[in-house]
Amino acid sequence: LSQAEMTTYDTVVITVTLFDGQGNAITKGGDVVTITSDLTGTTVSEVSDQGDGSYTAELTSTVGGAATISATVGGEAITETVTIDIADKTSVEALGITEFTLHAAYPNPVASTATLTFDAPEAAELRVSVYNMLGQEVALVHTGMVAPGRHTRTLEAYRLPAGMYIVHMTGGQTRRTVIFTKL
Repeated sequence: LSQAEMTTYDTVVITVTLFDGQGNAITKGGDVVTITSDLTGTTVSEVSDQGDGSYTAELTSTVGGAATISATVGGEAITETVTIDIADKTSVEALGITEFTLHAAYPNPVASTATLTFDAPEAAELRVSVYNMLGQEVALVHTGMVAPGRHTRTLEAYRLPAGMYIVHMTGGQTRRTVIFTKL
């Protein structure tokens, strides 16, 4: 299973590409493929055979959330699934998210755990890391694709020694930094 396109809108195109037992792509169509989603409020269109061993369908959602996509070929379940983070575009608009933002750590100063919140106005590949004052990465908070919207991660800071720390959010042209103190 692969995600061919992720948008800020209500539709995601899902592609299933078939491989043989040796991992070679099957280059002909004709199999019966179904694609399903477990997220309530989503519908999956009829699967379209592309004739080259790949099959596509559109996932339409009236809600935001994580949708786990699964598929069957000839009635046999494919063991691999894909989870797609679907943004509720009204929440992006309602929150007024127009740029990538890394919010201050909460609470600050930090005793044992901190909440790190960041905004993405569009789907993006982001990395959020924590560095000590020597420039050494001491924690990886998030790495990977995010949907448009506000995202929250928990930093387990109880193992960090007391001091000041820098949180970096990077991805594409995005560079954001905040500083927090660990008690």
